[in-house]
Amino acid sequence: MNLQPLDDHLHPESPHAVAKRAQDGAQDRCEAIMIAVGQYAPAPETSVRVLVLGRTPKGNETLADAWMIPRDTRELMALLRESAPRQGRCDAMYLTPWTCAWTTDDEPMEVWDEGGRLLWHFDGRLYLRAINNCVTVREIHGFVSPDWTRRGVALALADGSTQQLIAIDEPMATLDPTYDRLDLVCDAAWVSDLAHAMARRLGAAIRIDPALA
Repeated sequence: MNLQPLDDHLHPESPHAVAKRAQDGAQDRCEAIMIAVGQYAPAPETSVRVLVLGRTPKGNETLADAWMIPRDTRELMALLRESAPRQGRCDAMYLTPWTCAWTTDDEPMEVWDEGGRLLWHFDGRLYLRAINNCVTVREIHGFVSPDWTRRGVALALADGSTQQLIAIDEPMATLDPTYDRLDLVCDAAWVSDLAHAMARRLGAAIRIDPALA
């Protein structure tokens, strides 16, 4: 698990340094690159966590993980333009690693995890890895279990079925007696972020469980 040093956000890196690390890590192995901004940051007006993710035939890799001045992400995109990077967001927080990332640009939407693509477009159709087939999404559901230990995004499909896109467990919700709704909303902010991004891009309805609202 790649946890971040506590004071890294106080020392944002230059776009050139991050781009160099990403290019060295890619080594022409990547089929696609995503520049994904994380969730919570102590001082988001001065630094945000930025991950450069690379999709390879064997799964997705973290090519660079850095704190950057927000406006510098545009220069990073330009420096990596030969790789045609996608712009996105991810669930990484201040200290935690990423488990899910999604595109936010104007190109057809994709959702990634470490294993590859969870959702993508091909030849004008939307595909879902969970069923290895094309789908039509009617509703995006951002959910959390009643005990708060599991949260994620599920999809209601046109054929009447429901497919889980991604879910993440958080055992601290029951193990830590001080864990409250503020912790939940912070930890699970990515659920609402991803669900709203998908609803906008896919033109689907959206439903967020009240505990996450």
